[in-house]
Amino acid sequence: MRLKRVFSGLFLGAVFVSAILWLPHGAALPALVLIYLAAALEFGALLDAARLPHFRLLNFCGGLILLGVTWFAPDGQTGNALVLLVLLSAFFAICLRQFLQLADVQPIHTMAPPC
Repeated sequence: MRLKRVFSGLFLGAVFVSAILWLPHGAALPALVLIYLAAALEFGALLDAARLPHFRLLNFCGGLILLGVTWFAPDGQTGNALVLLVLLSAFFAICLRQFLQLADVQPIHTMAPPC
């Protein structure tokens, strides 16, 4: 099972590097979105298999927003500020999620499952 995940991760990484380096500009974004979707679905399946609660819609939308903002950000200070705003928003969303663990029956197991 772990070997399958290692191969899946290596394959997704190779496709990611290939999309960045060799695909034309118009085809790279759809390829990156497909890679993200595959990785997000696999991550969600892992959390479901471990019976860990997670925010599937928040994770999905947050990743797409981060990918879109970094792809379409204008050059210069405005683009840098926009990307920084999205990254800080993602950071604060993660911090907010940690506070929600206070009401969880197994907060440590949910945030950091044993290997």
